[in-house]
Amino acid sequence: MRLSNLLSETPITPNFTNQTISKFIYSSKYHLKAYIAINYNTAQNMDIRISKLFDNWVHFKTKVMEFETLFSDDKSIMDLRNNLLPDFFIDLNEFYWENFLITIARLLDNHKQGQNLNLTLYTLAEVLKEQDKEEWKALENKINNLKKEYKDIIDYRRKHLAHYDLDYSTGAKDFGTSTHIDEVHKFLESMLETINLTLKAVGEPPKSGLVMYPGRYRGARAFLRILENEKKLRQTELK
Repeated sequence: MRLSNLLSETPITPNFTNQTISKFIYSSKYHLKAYIAINYNTAQNMDIRISKLFDNWVHFKTKVMEFETLFSDDKSIMDLRNNLLPDFFIDLNEFYWENFLITIARLLDNHKQGQNLNLTLYTLAEVLKEQDKEEWKALENKINNLKKEYKDIIDYRRKHLAHYDLDYSTGAKDFGTSTHIDEVHKFLESMLETINLTLKAVGEPPKSGLVMYPGRYRGARAFLRILENEKKLRQTELK
């Protein structure tokens, strides 16, 4: 399996307050999507780079949750996919996986590339280094190890997602590996741990990894309900 987000969305992040539920809203011209993240810390004075990386984590986490709802192994959901929109779901699966893989690769880019600066996990080490925190080196080493662990994904981004490498495109070379959704979850866990190590070093409370949908959320589950109603309608028409 391999996937991408159907819409390009920019997060609007409100100030957090201690022990509160904060709403994140993602909007576009045609779409409004909302979810809730539970956060147990105050973030008014937090470095914007840390805050934005956590925004990225929540957005990434939510997309994985949506993916697992749509591509569940539950037989009733599999039947909806295969009987109603099989070609659409094949494409959607690919879009999601492409997004997952390129997101991981981006987050493991170097903070500095030539004259340009990137927002990546390495940015967290840079934040600590700027504040003369001795933990910056250990954090950088941890990210280096993470980068080695996900080297196959980084190569896939470089050789296939960002460019059509001739040898890989013509079959002269093969990546020889595949990525399981568990590896995406493991990356998300490592990313949140890296963010929280940074927060601890600068004297801020950690971020919670709990993400919940509000009752009015219209995402994967709502889409599956629409498909279920369509299935029932077709069955009625056949009688």
